[in-house]
Amino acid sequence: QSLPSSSLDSWNIVNTNWNDFETILADKVYNNAVTQKQSDFDIGLNYSLRHQLIPIAFGLINSSDALVTQLGQQVKNNQDNLVLLQIIFGMLIILLILFILFLVRHLLKPISSLTEATSEIKKGHLNISVDYKGNDELSTLIESFNSMVTTIKNDAKSQTELTNQLKQLNERLRYEDK
Repeated sequence: QSLPSSSLDSWNIVNTNWNDFETILADKVYNNAVTQKQSDFDIGLNYSLRHQLIPIAFGLINSSDALVTQLGQQVKNNQDNLVLLQIIFGMLIILLILFILFLVRHLLKPISSLTEATSEIKKGHLNISVDYKGNDELSTLIESFNSMVTTIKNDAKSQTELTNQLKQLNERLRYEDK
């Protein structure tokens, strides 16, 4: 992966130091080793070459350290940003889950009310209705349910009245029969 633009200056310094070091090594060490005798080469290497190579080598090491330190800091910043993004996404996921739970509860509340009302009717309590306002299929179902309960309640009331009338007529017939 390419270096970030902020590290290019450090990389150029390292590259320049390396090229200088490589040039001196190529010119002084390799070329002189081929052309000189071993003893003359060792003496020449010991004095003049050391004085040229040591500062360049230390400069190369220092510039490499600076680049590695800078890249390490960028990696640490990237890790910190990644942790921050993970925390943010975690919070967003929690908020999304809470929103979904709210929607599910909002959608299931009328169904739960309708189920409870049905259980109460099964027990014989006809004085119950479900309150829900809306323009969807659920509101139509609840209106139909409330209408059905009202019809059943009216029919039960009529049946009770007719039963009472039938009892009265039956008693009158017995009385008349006696």
